[in-house]
Amino acid sequence: MHPGILSNPLFRTILARLGSGFVTLFVVSLIIFAAIAVLPGEFPERAFSVLYAHKDLKYALQLARDTGVDARGAAIVDEWFQQAIDSGLGEKYHPVISRLIAGQR
Repeated sequence: MHPGILSNPLFRTILARLGSGFVTLFVVSLIIFAAIAVLPGEFPERAFSVLYAHKDLKYALQLARDTGVDARGAAIVDEWFQQAIDSGLGEKYHPVISRLIAGQR
């Protein structure tokens, strides 16, 4: 990539918008899938686990930092994922964090 392109305001704006869109899409997708799983209250293993979601969210948060996007909401979800992993729930389907949010285990 040409070194001067990063100083171009238009390029930086486009990059920031793309980063913001990616982070927003990722978090909204997690919320939708979480809502579907939370309703029956079942959190199977070998689905999209907390470990996988946490890894992907780390990429999204790095992109947000790199592009200057405010991703405070995603950072809170990152903390919940880490709590779930620390509690031994890392292999469970990622909506299991709803138990932590509700104060259950």
